[in-house]
Amino acid sequence: MSLLRDIQNAAVSKDTDVATLLRKCKILAVRLGNDEFKNWVDSELNGYESIDNLPEYRILHTISHRHFSGPYGSSLKDALYNDN
Repeated sequence: MSLLRDIQNAAVSKDTDVATLLRKCKILAVRLGNDEFKNWVDSELNGYESIDNLPEYRILHTISHRHFSGPYGSSLKDALYNDN
């Protein structure tokens, strides 16, 4: 079986974990001599070097609600907090 076919089969298999699939992709990237693909796979496997290099699909924007309490019984309940 070819490496590409193996990657395709692994991608649709519920039994293949993502790390195994990415390692196979790294082998393919090296065989193809595709440094951009190899660097992407390395970043996905080992983490991105900085937040500035994160692809958009790795950034999760959230809004949360918090309860704050302060002195003399003061408080804010269900205060909106936006991390953006």
